[in-house]
Amino acid sequence: MKRLAFTLTVIVLLLVGCTDLSVNPIDESVAQTVNAVVVSTNQMKTPKRTATATANPRIVKHCLEIGDKEVPMQEVAKTGTVVLSGDKENKPPYLLDLQTGIRYEMPFDQLYDAGFYGIHASPDGNHLAYVDRVLNKNNELVRDVVWVVNARGEVEARWILPIDILNSTWHWLDNERLEFNVHQTQIDGTVDIFYPFSKKWENVYNELPDLLIDPYYDLHYHWWLVDYNPNLKWVVYISSSKDHWGPTLWDITTQKQIWKSDDMRAEWDIPRWSPSGNELAAISNGEMNIIDRSGLVTQIPKLVPRSEIIEFSWSPDGQYMALLVSSNEEDKPGYLMVYDVRSNQIIDYCLESYNITWVYPPIWSADSQQFVYGLHEEWAPFFVEIKEEFAVRLLDDSFPFVWMNSIP
Repeated sequence: MKRLAFTLTVIVLLLVGCTDLSVNPIDESVAQTVNAVVVSTNQMKTPKRTATATANPRIVKHCLEIGDKEVPMQEVAKTGTVVLSGDKENKPPYLLDLQTGIRYEMPFDQLYDAGFYGIHASPDGNHLAYVDRVLNKNNELVRDVVWVVNARGEVEARWILPIDILNSTWHWLDNERLEFNVHQTQIDGTVDIFYPFSKKWENVYNELPDLLIDPYYDLHYHWWLVDYNPNLKWVVYISSSKDHWGPTLWDITTQKQIWKSDDMRAEWDIPRWSPSGNELAAISNGEMNIIDRSGLVTQIPKLVPRSEIIEFSWSPDGQYMALLVSSNEEDKPGYLMVYDVRSNQIIDYCLESYNITWVYPPIWSADSQQFVYGLHEEWAPFFVEIKEEFAVRLLDDSFPFVWMNSIP
């Protein structure tokens, strides 16, 4: 059971890219002033909690001390409901109310054995959607079932998808709709919008200049290709031409390009809309860009040479991003840092590991005050509290797939 949580997480996060993982984002000119102890590869670097000035005023260090003790998540996180792995091998995940300790079962069409094809909380944190893969005795796909449940596992919607409709990513478009990249997306850019509460489907198609068209779409797997913002008025997609490959942000109403960037990792550097849907955050060549509809680009503070951001997640209120940063050097560890969108500052908690990986993006609480990050291999995940500024290690079976609101 010790590794089940992480094994299932790989399934849950099936649609995420990959990269080399290592980092030290502190400016080398101030590296000498950092009072931190480098430890062996089976520990996190755990300096005392201190506030340290850096050469870059937009990078603020608030080093947190993390002990070796591993605790259950419910000892430190008291609000919300999380999805945790089952108690035994091949047992389905379940919902746990962190405040009451009550466990709620999740519905599945059969014994959980094929894994999720994505699992996501709605933007408001009140609904949980997941795709249940149902196999026959020969391990052949029989059907994909979309479930939407509340925090007590009570079914709010269920729908059987056509066989093989799914091709890459899907997520909540807003609190009422799900957006799917399907096989047709790779042919002409069409995405399918599903209204789970009314059981309605909508195909969304627009002419997207230089959209990546793959004639071998049946053989190739793309993590994503097209993603609309909630009002369907602008869209980001992978574009490809003779002299360009990378993400393009397009205004549907004006039929004009808002922004584009060359990025050979575009299929793995998946852009994400802010919780409000008014900005797009996109990694391009290891740098984070936040773009609004006018085309104004905010780039987060520069880190050290050669370092790059490899993954991130928005807090539900849109104030923070949890960043995973790599130095691309084998002898340097990776860092987890927090970007404060309002102040345009990086908060460095001195949380580093040689096992930081894109596979486990940080998972935020619904109130945006805590997040959990799961380390790769044999290392325990850790829990970070933003307001109180503390961090602890969690038991590995405390690692949540999703963190949503509880029902009062």
